[in-house]
Amino acid sequence: MPAHWDWAIHEAMRLYPASHFLYLTDRMMFKSGSLCELLAAASQYPDKIISYNHDQIIDNCRPVRIEQYHYTGQLFEVSTERLSHLYAEGLFHHAFPKMNNCIVPRAILERIEKRFGTVFSSISPDFLFCCRCLETEESIIFYDKSLLFHYALEQSHGASISRGELTPANLDFRANLAVDESRRNYATPIPELNTCVNAVYNEYLIVKSETKSRRFYDIDFDRYLRLNAEEVEGMTNPEFKARMRELLDRHGLKDDRRAPKTRSLTAVGRKLLSPRTIWNKIKYETKTAAGQEWTKPVWLFLARTVGIHPPADNAFRFASVEAAIEYMEKFPRPSIRNWEPQYFFLQPRELPLNLNTCAHLMKQ
Repeated sequence: MPAHWDWAIHEAMRLYPASHFLYLTDRMMFKSGSLCELLAAASQYPDKIISYNHDQIIDNCRPVRIEQYHYTGQLFEVSTERLSHLYAEGLFHHAFPKMNNCIVPRAILERIEKRFGTVFSSISPDFLFCCRCLETEESIIFYDKSLLFHYALEQSHGASISRGELTPANLDFRANLAVDESRRNYATPIPELNTCVNAVYNEYLIVKSETKSRRFYDIDFDRYLRLNAEEVEGMTNPEFKARMRELLDRHGLKDDRRAPKTRSLTAVGRKLLSPRTIWNKIKYETKTAAGQEWTKPVWLFLARTVGIHPPADNAFRFASVEAAIEYMEKFPRPSIRNWEPQYFFLQPRELPLNLNTCAHLMKQ
């Protein structure tokens, strides 16, 4: 994977005198009109990396469902030192520039290669690229919107690792691994821990060690253990899950999950019959019913006739990937103009975005 990524960017830069480059993988698609928006932003801020979010289609089980994320639709300039702080704290934000979620000026790609000898390397070239950007750039721009979506989770090595499953994609990745698998995450506190979270930490710690730069912080070890534990808890392979859990326990993970409290039947009855419990149950059932397959025609009729947007809680289920794609194209999640978590985490500076140039770009 890293050799392929590095070869591809050098071939593209050699063959095409383009000012910017981006990667679109085989499991990703741009939404209608979104590439034009990205090019409009790049034309206004030609010297900056511009990253963006992506939604996903969960299609490794049936029925298919979608995940559309909250967004503001704003263009934010974000300090790379702030992103480095988030990374060290284990807050892996969508703004992180990983090449498959950003458009990059040629000059920055050349600067990274001059600094590190390659544009891409290591086991996870996407996150390593991000960490190299944290070293070479003072800031990046984040377009807080999902411009594309990904699907085909059965073909995802990362998704199979998170589930603890041996899939063809996983086996192919391991067969092509150029290092001893027991040392694949060699820069992390627990190299033998085979999780996506550990791989993401590995790239940060590699660049931190290589550069000795003050732009990289010591990681929060307790947070490191807990994030890995959360991923391990979701694994479906019991033997693999137990092995990973034992590794975490050996390195000091504290299992502070409380045992369930025992309550009398009277107390349970009062709880079940309380007005608050009944009201919450009604709201839950209403919300669940709103997302059922049989309600979709009603919501679509209301959307077309009176402009009422379908629920934005990702509750709908779909019979096929094609049906999920069609829904996402027709009914994107509405933006939240001043979504406080984004401002809290990124501490950004808002930038203006002129989308009137889209029509001109389309003609070109």
